[in-house]
Amino acid sequence: MALLGQCSSTIPRIVSLVSLQAFKLASVRLSNLQPSTRSQCTFPPAAPQPPTQHTLQRTFTADDVAAFTSLTGDANPLHTQGVTSVVPGLLLASLFPAIIGTKYPGARYLKQEVRFRHPVVVGSIVEAHVVLQRASGSRSVFVTRCLCKGEVVVEGVALAMMPPSGEGGTDNM
Repeated sequence: MALLGQCSSTIPRIVSLVSLQAFKLASVRLSNLQPSTRSQCTFPPAAPQPPTQHTLQRTFTADDVAAFTSLTGDANPLHTQGVTSVVPGLLLASLFPAIIGTKYPGARYLKQEVRFRHPVVVGSIVEAHVVLQRASGSRSVFVTRCLCKGEVVVEGVALAMMPPSGEGGTDNM
């Protein structure tokens, strides 16, 4: 029992000494860095917090629509009737993963629910908005919306698996 009493008072002192040694070692290593190296040390970016909004503006041309319809095999004449050609809805919805993948490199797009409200004529300016609504663990839910002339033309909800903290996230867009 006396031995147990001696151990219990010795252990905290050993832990304190080990912690102190580790702190001193870390301090010495940091002090050995050149000043220019010290300024390059950064912390990983914090995980995005709701509500975080990102926007992208795009005008789809007849060539964009032709390339998309050729790639997908969408032969609907609605998309190729000249002046009144309509941009394919999925081409508009493709702006959402473009925003998420650019803002959060390494994010995996898992699910997208979309509602197509109104057609968009080729050559119109479209503004896509993605708003982080909820983040839970590695999964994030985004509210998605495309506007044309102030009117909602596409809207929905997206689910993405985010990269581990520190491996993505940028404000370059």
